[in-house]
Amino acid sequence: MAVTREGFPVRHWVFPGNTVDVSTVAQVKRDLRDWQLTRCLFVGDAGMVSAANFKALAAGGGKYLMCMPMRRGDALTQQVLARAGRYRTVNQRLQIKEVRHRRRRAAVCATWCASTPRRPARQQAHRRHLIDHLEAELAAMGDAAKDAQSKRVAALRNSSRWGKYLTLGDKGLQLDPRRSRPLSTTTASSSSTANDDTLSAEDMALGYKQMIRVEQPGAT
Repeated sequence: MAVTREGFPVRHWVFPGNTVDVSTVAQVKRDLRDWQLTRCLFVGDAGMVSAANFKALAAGGGKYLMCMPMRRGDALTQQVLARAGRYRTVNQRLQIKEVRHRRRRAAVCATWCASTPRRPARQQAHRRHLIDHLEAELAAMGDAAKDAQSKRVAALRNSSRWGKYLTLGDKGLQLDPRRSRPLSTTTASSSSTANDDTLSAEDMALGYKQMIRVEQPGAT
């Protein structure tokens, strides 16, 4: 869908359901070329992210804003989050920080901020409850926690609830220190990257939020 900066729709495309997202870029660019727009920003999600698309969108001075959810364990997520920077508040439901990664600017979005402390507090309490339970369970298991072949060790490691907090080390089954540490008061949920230096970090973050609203059923 083509929309104005304010979100007013001016054109849309419908592709067959089996069309790969990355293959739609060329057609959309061709269709918009005749409009002779002085400024056009292509906003896409994770399905559009590829080196070929970045090159195609940047051709002829084109500008793009690509937005991706942050996924735990994802290499790009870890690299972006490792960059220094402080979050600043955009509104009561959104914090952002700007980082640079491989010559690209990125706006990292956190969906909860200090002005809405209840959810992080509940998350902290819930995690503490789980950790306390696991600590008691491991203590009760004693030497049995060292037997990697035992059914109880296997059940805990494969559990969707407990497994992510555990690791199997030299001393047997134990808490994973990377997962059992206290939660941050902000949780990074998405990252927006752009090749347009005129966009502020706020523009990049809100551009992603606008795309989500456009995609919602009944939004138009």
